[in-house]
Amino acid sequence: MNVDSSLYNILGGVQLKDNSTETRFKPFAQALVGLAHGRNKVEFIDVVCIAVVPSPCSNFTETDTGLAGAFGAGLDIRAGSRFDIRAIQIDYNPTRLFDSTQHNFRIGAGIVIH
Repeated sequence: MNVDSSLYNILGGVQLKDNSTETRFKPFAQALVGLAHGRNKVEFIDVVCIAVVPSPCSNFTETDTGLAGAFGAGLDIRAGSRFDIRAIQIDYNPTRLFDSTQHNFRIGAGIVIH
């Protein structure tokens, strides 16, 4: 059996941060809202199935689009006039898909170009 799930967010909102050139450490907070698109695909490969109608081993794909948000905070470190290093970002990312609410969390790091 092969199971493939994916979740995509398209979000927009506000971020509060001190972007002055004198500040090296820049804590921030953000609140984003938008859409989430989820897909679950199940394929039965090399599975012995019982001969029942309807077959319990029928391949299927479910998709749904619903509301999403991301609420969190983090810390950027100034590395130059045009970019920062994102040391950490932690978000609560609730989504409303398949008639229920999923309570997701995400953590990240990277480079911020501005």
